[in-house]
Amino acid sequence: MTILLSVQGVSKSFSSSQALSQVTFDLPEGQLLGLVGPKRSGKAILYNIIHGAYSPDEGRIIFRDKDVTHLKSYQHAKLGLARTHEIPRLYNLLSIKGYLFLCALFGREYRKRRKIRHLSKE
Repeated sequence: MTILLSVQGVSKSFSSSQALSQVTFDLPEGQLLGLVGPKRSGKAILYNIIHGAYSPDEGRIIFRDKDVTHLKSYQHAKLGLARTHEIPRLYNLLSIKGYLFLCALFGREYRKRRKIRHLSKE
């Protein structure tokens, strides 16, 4: 089992407020993981740390055996690690497959359309 993403002892505080404390988990390749919790429990902060918008006060983020803890979000995207944001309205012009096709276009080096179609089918 190959570990795709490893979050190791990640902590983050803002002023006197502790947002995250020693968060640790591994995400094996091919597995889906959901992060669930009440409002203001640190979910978005953890996402922002994982994709490089924030740096943790403590801990490390390992993606595909590379320490990406202090890389910028655009550097994460080039490695294939990016965050999506909610879109308040859906465009009825595209199917789910179409949206996935668009997602596969961004954050990576240039790819041929055939490869992108294959990724969106996956």
